Amino acid sequence: MPIVSRVILAAHKALMKGEGDNFSPGQYRKQSVKVGEFIPPPASEVVKLISDLENYINEDTILPPLIKAGLVHVQFETIHPFLDGNGRIGRLLIILMFINSGLLDEPILYPSYFFKKNSAEYYLRLDRVRTHGDFEGWIAFYLKAIKYSCIEASNRAEAIQTQELIFKDTIDNIERIQFNKIRDTAKVVLKSLFETPVFSIKQISKATGKSYNTIHSIITHFIKLKWVVATDEKKRNKTYRFEAYLKLLEDTKPRAVASWPS
Repeated sequence: MPIVSRVILAAHKALMKGEGDNFSPGQYRKQSVKVGEFIPPPASEVVKLISDLENYINEDTILPPLIKAGLVHVQFETIHPFLDGNGRIGRLLIILMFINSGLLDEPILYPSYFFKKNSAEYYLRLDRVRTHGDFEGWIAFYLKAIKYSCIEASNRAEAIQTQELIFKDTIDNIERIQFNKIRDTAKVVLKSLFETPVFSIKQISKATGKSYNTIHSIITHFIKLKWVVATDEKKRNKTYRFEAYLKLLEDTKPRAVASWPS
């Protein structure tokens, strides 16, 4: 599906689910708003402006997709079409455009961290486009964010692959006879945990086609290895976290900064 208004609205509805009707999930704002000193376009203009942006997103241009996504982001944030969630949807648009143009196969980049870490400059660059037409300054800053995200994603993927190899090697070398009997199943379960790192025994049993008791036994061993932790004390329908993996995903410390190109 191309990136059109109904996709943007559906994304916003999913994002704001559970936040309450005050934020109008899946609906463009019906009132004027003010963001700091910036006053976005009146609500009556939002639908037309988003329609123009939709046309720009989907038309052929001579601009590289990487640059085009950056321009779409600043325009989306300028329109400010929702009462809340504009920043998150605007950052999501960048990744959707990367996928739509073939720059990415999967949504593995997370430029939001760079924008949040440098939020003062982020908002300054957006404002400079609006007040001075400084698109070049914004694009230079935006490209730094994408470069940072690419390097961080590459480093994180490498760390995850290394961790997965360590996990499999650990399974191969465990001395417990009981575990040895279900070693191959343990590897299947491990693969499933990478796909569903927050899970219940029932979920993994269904995903792998293995019995509840077998999965429970394997997860119990994973808990002893401190790979997995229980998220609650419930006896039934307990939820677990693949903690060793999630720590890699949630780690926000930059890696190998000294090796980054300028």
